Amino acid sequence: MIELKVADSAQAHPGVTPEATPRKRTASLHRALALGVATLATAAFGFLYFVYTSTRPVMHLREAPPDAFIAPEPGWTTSRKAAELELARSYWTNAVHNLQHVYTYEMKLPEQPPPEFQLSSEAGGVRSKANLETTRRRYWGKLRAVWDRPDAWEVSYEWKAPWFGGTLGPLGQALRRLSP
Repeated sequence: MIELKVADSAQAHPGVTPEATPRKRTASLHRALALGVATLATAAFGFLYFVYTSTRPVMHLREAPPDAFIAPEPGWTTSRKAAELELARSYWTNAVHNLQHVYTYEMKLPEQPPPEFQLSSEAGGVRSKANLETTRRRYWGKLRAVWDRPDAWEVSYEWKAPWFGGTLGPLGQALRRLSP
C-alpha cells in the first residue's frame, strides 16, 4: 500500500522525485545558505586583511611644537618671551619641512645642527649673525631634547600597495585605529 502512495505522489507531481521531501529541501537550502555566508565572510575577511596589511604607520613631527621646545627661560622679559616664541615656532616649522624626512623618529640627531636647520637673519628679531648662530644652536639643542618624545610626533598611515592604487588607504587607516 505504501508503494502505491509513493507512485501516486510521483504521478501527481511530475518532476518531483520521491526523495525530494520538504525536509530534504529545507536541509539543502540551509546548506546552500551556510555555504553562501561562509564564502561571503571569507571574501570579506580576505579583503579587510589585504587593506590592513597594505597600510603602514609613518611617524611625522606634529605641526605644533611640544611645550618643552617653546618653553621660555624664567628670567626672560615679556618682549623676549614673545620674540623667542616666534623663533621657536620658526625653527620647529623648519624641522617639520626640512629635517623629518632626513632624520626619522628612531634616529639620533647629530651634535651640530645641519645646514638645513637655519633661519634668515630677519626671523624673530635676530639682528646679528653671532646672535643668529647662538639662537640656532640653542634651538638645535632643544630639538635634540624633544626629538624622541612622543608628544613631538604623530602617527599616520600610508597606503603601501602601489600596484593597487591609493583608493583604499583611508579604510586601512580606520581599520588600524580600531585594532588594539
